[in-house]
Amino acid sequence: MFLRILGAFVLLLALIWVVMYVSAGAAMRDAGREPWPYGLGTIEALNARNDDRIASKEAKEIARLIEDLAPDEASPEDYVDVQTARRDDAIDPPPDNAGLKSRDAPIAELVRAVNGAGGRIVWGVEGAPYQSDDAGYLLAAAALDRARNGDAARAWDDLHAVWLLACTVATEPYGGEMALKIKRAANAVARKLPPPSPAWTAELSATEPRRDTAAIIQQQTASRARTATSFPGPLIIFRPLSDWIEASNIRRSRASAVSMTTSPRCRMGTAQEQDVPDATAIYRAARIEAELEATAKVMALKNERARLGRWPPSLADAGASRCADNHWIYSVARDGAAMTLRMSWEVAAEPGHKTAPALQFAY
Repeated sequence: MFLRILGAFVLLLALIWVVMYVSAGAAMRDAGREPWPYGLGTIEALNARNDDRIASKEAKEIARLIEDLAPDEASPEDYVDVQTARRDDAIDPPPDNAGLKSRDAPIAELVRAVNGAGGRIVWGVEGAPYQSDDAGYLLAAAALDRARNGDAARAWDDLHAVWLLACTVATEPYGGEMALKIKRAANAVARKLPPPSPAWTAELSATEPRRDTAAIIQQQTASRARTATSFPGPLIIFRPLSDWIEASNIRRSRASAVSMTTSPRCRMGTAQEQDVPDATAIYRAARIEAELEATAKVMALKNERARLGRWPPSLADAGASRCADNHWIYSVARDGAAMTLRMSWEVAAEPGHKTAPALQFAY
């Protein structure tokens, strides 16, 4: 009798587990099939993407050049960050650890390869080389150093390679975070380079950091979901609980991405939006929106100064800004020899902070 009761109890538990397994799996599938904002499609489609892509010969050659160029114990990112944090065009000589020393020829070869290949760079199933981040910053450091030495044409060529590298990495299913980081660096360096700015820089201001950030959140969510639902052997007993939790997490992450579609530009939006799981990433997107506009304004002013021989008396657009409840304040010396440009107030404070670093420039 006892064995019958025990057997019935075990059978009931097994039945409950099967029902939970099926329903939790259905919840995961439903979450994976929900469309994300900005035309990003579904997580299910993201996971299926790139399976059959073959690396182009251009990508293989660039990967080889990046591999050969990878600086040992170098920190080009530190050098770029310090120089672009300045509010004017001053550029220090690169330190030895910037990775530029004795690398002029291989850097030039990489720049030629990237700029020459352009849209033919397809990384394929293996994805972009993990050194793309370091390579992007190394080329950005080279652009700054060339600008410091008065070689404007090659500085812009170096930066164009940075931009193209970022754009090709962005097309990879899981390259979004690296790509946005490189794009942000390229935008910051562009503000430091001398006029005239080439036509391709219009692509900088056309960058959509909100969409890029939503793609990053989606990519990270898909990666986390694959890891969370992998239970070998007897551990599969925990699969239903994991699926329920992960389905909920997918929906919360998707809600974070959706929140950016309604938030004011260059701002986090409402206090409730700051409680979303990806608040820091959303802050970064808002900040980059303001940085992109700042660089576009500075480059336009520099182009005018090159044409007029002095800073223009006023902004062509009267200080208009796409950032919510904000505008640009521009002032110029009587002789046109100096100018300042700043936003009317602070934008996009990081979660846990009341203010963000000011967007203000003086030339």
